[in-house]
Amino acid sequence: MINEETVVVDDKLELIDALQQLGVAYHFEEEIKHALDSIFSKLDGICMEMKDNAYAIALVFRLLRGHGFRVSQDIFDQFKDEKGSFKSNLSNRIKSLLNLYEASYLVVDGEDTLIEAQNFTIQHLNNFLSNSSHDSHKLRDYVANALEQPLEWRVERLHTRWFIDAYEKEEKMRPLLLEFAKLDFNVVQNTYKRELKEVSRWWSNLGLWEKLPFSRDRLAENYLWSIGCAFEPKHSTFRLAQTKANCLITAIDDVYDVYGSLDELELFTKAVDSPDVTQEDLNLFQDYPEIVRWSSMLLRLYNDLGTSKPEHQRGDVAKSIHCCMHHEGITEAAACKRIKELIYDCWKKLNGARRVDSAFNKNFTDIAMNVPRTARCFYIHGDGTIWDLTISPPLSPDVLVRLRLTSTRRCETHLVSPSSRSWLSETHLTLPAGNWL
Repeated sequence: MINEETVVVDDKLELIDALQQLGVAYHFEEEIKHALDSIFSKLDGICMEMKDNAYAIALVFRLLRGHGFRVSQDIFDQFKDEKGSFKSNLSNRIKSLLNLYEASYLVVDGEDTLIEAQNFTIQHLNNFLSNSSHDSHKLRDYVANALEQPLEWRVERLHTRWFIDAYEKEEKMRPLLLEFAKLDFNVVQNTYKRELKEVSRWWSNLGLWEKLPFSRDRLAENYLWSIGCAFEPKHSTFRLAQTKANCLITAIDDVYDVYGSLDELELFTKAVDSPDVTQEDLNLFQDYPEIVRWSSMLLRLYNDLGTSKPEHQRGDVAKSIHCCMHHEGITEAAACKRIKELIYDCWKKLNGARRVDSAFNKNFTDIAMNVPRTARCFYIHGDGTIWDLTISPPLSPDVLVRLRLTSTRRCETHLVSPSSRSWLSETHLTLPAGNWL
């Protein structure tokens, strides 16, 4: 259906959007690429056909930009009045506002129209939440979920779990597609369980945690991080390797930051230091590709935002927040606000670095985009790799909130405790009986 000539463009766009949010688009990568290539090549004519349809224009913009196509923000000029402001009649078209809101988060540097669109839609979507009746509860759920954080910043797999439930209530829901999404979710979930068993055996056989009992035993959290970066089954090797690397990095981080004595750290540094690194090698960091630079910068800033206070209290190195406080002579709250502004600016630059004609393949680009999404999930409410008791009253690990994909609103606030690793087996979806496919 995606590439059938008889299917109208609006239906193609909605189907592609549903496939992506249901987490099954990876099964149809070639078909989606062909469809978007075709739409982009005819974009001017398509926009003429969609004239005055803000919902469809915003959707085509979001999907094309999300796949790296260079689509101009001028596509939205038709929805502005003679003063250059967005027309007031858009304020009552909530689905159009919602799509325009999501599209605005693919902004790049210098795009004032998208910034205006973002401010305009946030204002009117908040008004909708304040004034709408309970009869529009399905639409309210979409709006509230979007305002909590935009689709562009969400961890894909966690959003998929929420969207499957939301899609099931849609009037235009495709039953076969919904059943396929549920089946695929459970199949992939079983893949995760097998991988977690494998890295758990590796970690146990390594015995590092027994030798360094003070370090964080965060195997499940480190594995969750790898899912956030690349959830598709084909990336199994990547997830296993990244989980193992992150476990070792966590242990080394604890030795350096908290528990190692000066003599021990000097010996450790000498053991791992390479004498072959030259100034020329260091200078190469300045020439990193933009997509790597801004993805890494966002990871750094999100980490600082979530870990700054506890690490500063124990005498760790200065974070970006404290450097900002010192450099600009401002309060910690003002510095945090400034860092959030920097984060937003970095997202603009990262969006600009995502191009369909990039020298990097799609897998690399997708992971680079997912790194800051995962970092945001882990650090937006504190340090997601430790128990942040400033979020909740002091509780034992066993009764702290688990990461349950069925709990969509709080799933990005707390992570699993060491004794709660059964979450992967607790997130299966209910499938209807009968012959599905």
